[in-house]
Amino acid sequence: MLNRGKQQHRPKRDRIDECDRVTIKNLQLTGAESGIYAVDADRLKLQNNTSFNNALYGFYVNTDVEDPTVSGNIAFGTTGSTDTDQDNRLLSARHAS
Repeated sequence: MLNRGKQQHRPKRDRIDECDRVTIKNLQLTGAESGIYAVDADRLKLQNNTSFNNALYGFYVNTDVEDPTVSGNIAFGTTGSTDTDQDNRLLSARHAS
């Protein structure tokens, strides 16, 4: 488990930025702004992770990520806003699914 601490001292996010062929598998992510935040991370693999009780998103994958593999992930927790509740599962800059 990767627990980023108390909410009032929460780190922004675990950001994957301009890194290709990164695999994140079988982790539990909690206590940050976003569980995983990916920008320009081509061929990113997010597999079988659980992201919960983060401030904004469970998983965020920007539109500039080419050929990602996203499967078997779970996000849950509430932020108090229906726009960012993590029960939306995955937020892509294109759409929520």
